[in-house]
Amino acid sequence: MFRARLTGTCRAAIATGHCAVAWPWVNWALDSIQATTGKKVDLLPNLGGSIPNSAFADVLGLPTLWIPHSYGACCQHAPNGHLLGSIAREALQIMAGLFWDLGEDGADILARRP
Repeated sequence: MFRARLTGTCRAAIATGHCAVAWPWVNWALDSIQATTGKKVDLLPNLGGSIPNSAFADVLGLPTLWIPHSYGACCQHAPNGHLLGSIAREALQIMAGLFWDLGEDGADILARRP
């Protein structure tokens, strides 16, 4: 049996992200996704540090929306990680809907920006 002994300290390599819920693009994206999928959309304003979101949000000052395409039991990044065809199809629909709606609504939302 192999045993390992870990020493030292652990610190986050990538900062967590946070999106202001009052930001106009948040409700726009929620509405767009719900219109495309016909499903209730959950909003999680805090994002773990496993993707380099802080490089965009904090360093470049670009607010970001993270739109995951997954489901609870998918085991992403695990040895048996996979993506179901139905999830991939819905992801394509969501992103196509967002880009379509961006073309339709983007200029108006930018004009209302404080």
